[in-house]
Amino acid sequence: MLRVTGIAMPLSYKPEDLRRRAASLLGVPPRAVLTCTLAKRSIDARKKDNVHFEITVDVTVEEEETVLRSARCRRDKVSPIDRSPYVIPSLSTPPSQPPVVVGSGP
Repeated sequence: MLRVTGIAMPLSYKPEDLRRRAASLLGVPPRAVLTCTLAKRSIDARKKDNVHFEITVDVTVEEEETVLRSARCRRDKVSPIDRSPYVIPSLSTPPSQPPVVVGSGP
């Protein structure tokens, strides 16, 4: 799965427009995009005459490694993501000293 960041879309965008824009940043045709899932959407209103969404999507394509190595892929906006679950490490023996907590608030 690939994460595509920094997609600027107008406030009245349609999901198929987002898929096409993600495909163009990946350098593949839109039909090569198998799934396109919204990961983050925020409004960029820094310029009053150009208010738009800044969108991050998770995209599944065939042959992801080939797409990442392609010269047409925008490497500054595309990165691979790992969806494996995080496992909390556990200690085999109790610590000899209590942990130090810094910045826990008042």
